[in-house]
Amino acid sequence: MKKTANSLRKKTVVSFLLPAVRTGLFALICLLPALAFAQTADTKESEGQAYDTARSFSYYFEEGLRLKALEQYGAAFEMFRHCLSLDSTSAAAHAEIAAFYRAMNQTERYVAHYEKAFALDPGNDWYGLQLAGIYQQLKRYPDAISLLEQLVAKNPDNYELYYTLSLLHTELKQYTQAIEALNRFENSVGISQEISMQKYDLYLNLNQPKPAIKELQKLQKSNPREIRYLLLVGSGWMEIGKTKKAKKCFLQALDMEPENGTVRLFLSDYYKAVGDSLAMNEQLHLALSNPKTELESKLNIFRTLLSTCENREDSLQIERYFELLLEQHPTAYDLRDLRVRWLLLTQRKDEAVGELRNVLDLNPNQLRIWQDYLGLNLEEGNQEQIRRICLEALVYFPEEVEFWYYLALTYSMEENHDEALNAYQKCLEKADPKNRTFLSSILGYIGDIYHQTGDTARAYTHYKQALEYNPDNHLVLNNYAYFLSLDESDLSKAEKMSRRSLDFQPTNSTYLDTYAWVFFKQEQYRLAKIYIQRAIEYSKEPNIELLEHYGDILWFNNEKEAAVEQWKKASAMEGASDILQQKANRAVYLNQSSDEQ
Repeated sequence: MKKTANSLRKKTVVSFLLPAVRTGLFALICLLPALAFAQTADTKESEGQAYDTARSFSYYFEEGLRLKALEQYGAAFEMFRHCLSLDSTSAAAHAEIAAFYRAMNQTERYVAHYEKAFALDPGNDWYGLQLAGIYQQLKRYPDAISLLEQLVAKNPDNYELYYTLSLLHTELKQYTQAIEALNRFENSVGISQEISMQKYDLYLNLNQPKPAIKELQKLQKSNPREIRYLLLVGSGWMEIGKTKKAKKCFLQALDMEPENGTVRLFLSDYYKAVGDSLAMNEQLHLALSNPKTELESKLNIFRTLLSTCENREDSLQIERYFELLLEQHPTAYDLRDLRVRWLLLTQRKDEAVGELRNVLDLNPNQLRIWQDYLGLNLEEGNQEQIRRICLEALVYFPEEVEFWYYLALTYSMEENHDEALNAYQKCLEKADPKNRTFLSSILGYIGDIYHQTGDTARAYTHYKQALEYNPDNHLVLNNYAYFLSLDESDLSKAEKMSRRSLDFQPTNSTYLDTYAWVFFKQEQYRLAKIYIQRAIEYSKEPNIELLEHYGDILWFNNEKEAAVEQWKKASAMEGASDILQQKANRAVYLNQSSDEQ
């Protein structure tokens, strides 16, 4: 067959194309395993990254817990925040972060994170309970109830949830629902006084006294030998105004325990309610005089009597009861202590002091009684008696700084400097080091003693220490400033301290006198006059020093007749110095060196 050029050309093209097609298919076939391998590698890489993230999360979470346990809260917080950046769906991380926001009082954030934690892990009852508690604290009672109902549906045997539900319903005044929750609680744990009383109150809130009483009766029937439940039923009848039924319960209790003083007290309440005062007092007398009634029971009865005392007749009756009990129990210091409270309540302080002494004689190891005894004597201001009390109290309570403090004050007032310094040193040793205000006061008092004894250097050292502890100690500021003015040393510092003391007590005549005297020493006589006159104005009875200062300042303001008048007033007072007497008699200013001016 003759081949034409066209046929040859077609064949050549086909022949040329076939290898190309085969080559493409082969390449594609060859590539298939490679593509499959590449996809597998991507999957493995992704899985590896997830694994690494999980490992990182676990590491940072555990590290956060460790740091929290070490109380390194800032670092722990950052760890948990990083955990959330690694996995925002971690309920545990949200719960931990919530706790931190709660500590920082960022309510909105900590609630949001706890809600997120529970949403991510709704099967975690712990998160649910915590969130319900948060709602309850925030008074979001409907939200708390809704959440607890969910938890109850999942955990019907968790009786504690019913009790919490009852409290929440009560807050919303949903008394019927609260009773239903308590009934479910009671079915799980049995009848108890606490639950019965709660249901009793709830029924009364619903104005349903009959079912309220039935709750108390049910409690009593479950404990027929317990007299207290019978008394409880009687009290319930009293509360709803059924006094005859109440009396029946009380008499039944008396038949069960004729020697029970508490029953007598309930009967006395009944007779008081019906207006029979004779019968009421008879029951009280029987309760208190019964030798078989324990003292503690009598004291409980008596405390109730004291709290309900209303008039003079009641007070006289209480006095008779005290006499009766003290005759039976003369050495009972608890009884005598109770009488002290009564005597103070009736404004009979002198008798109370004597009774406190009796209490201490019976049992001296009572810190509160010593403190009360000291306090009442401090009001009298008898320094010798105060010192005796402190010395005696320190035998039993040598670490109590209060007794050292008042002991030091008594010695200071008598200018027994050595004993005062010793007692103040004990104050420094025994005091709480964090109580810088108290320590500053003690150092100031020590400084005063050193100045009185002529040891100016030590005085100023202690004043400086006092102000380091409390820069606002205005008493030290005033004294330090005044003594500097007397020494005529560092008057600028004295002026600043005196000015600061007046910031705290601007009408204190002593502080105003100091400020005036500093200006006097600085020869600023007009300013000195302004402040000395204010000192006189605010002083109820100007003392000898204040009047003498006033005279000196008037003299240098060229008001010499007025100055002499003030000196004469001062010189007429007890304790006038020779220089003051000379100034008044000679009508001339004299300083401490007796130089006339």
